Amino acid sequence: KLAALTPPQGYPNAPRYYSPERLEIIYKRHKLDRLLDPRIPAIYRYNFPEDLRAKIRAYAKEHNIKE
Repeated sequence: KLAALTPPQGYPNAPRYYSPERLEIIYKRHKLDRLLDPRIPAIYRYNFPEDLRAKIRAYAKEHNIKE
């Protein structure tokens, strides 16, 4: 029964991976928090540190990296 509760990788804290179709189903059932939606890149999430976001954007601008 423990194997059924842990992710396929066998590590209890390992991330779970979902297909985009599966994420849509979970989101429509209101089981996925819209603020922590894994389809949204981390830099655009509400809890991403502002100072780190500014550093990343400055680096991208300096090296002509587009989103």
